[in-house]
Amino acid sequence: MSSVPYHSNNSVMPVRVTIYEAVNIIKKQANEEITASEIWRYALYGHPTLSIYFQSPVIFRRIKTRKNKIFLM
Repeated sequence: MSSVPYHSNNSVMPVRVTIYEAVNIIKKQANEEITASEIWRYALYGHPTLSIYFQSPVIFRRIKTRKNKIFLM
């Protein structure tokens, strides 16, 4: 994570962390026992907001759904 820039107001916390890095940070800073599955569960409810970083190019396709079937556009 050394190549990732840091927040200007908190030089200790990287801008992006993995779920497992977040677990370790929370365990150390908040002194709370938390698992990766709990972070995923909180994210499903919108707390915290997660973003996806693709390391290699990804091609997306538009799809339509009709009667529970998926169709490529």
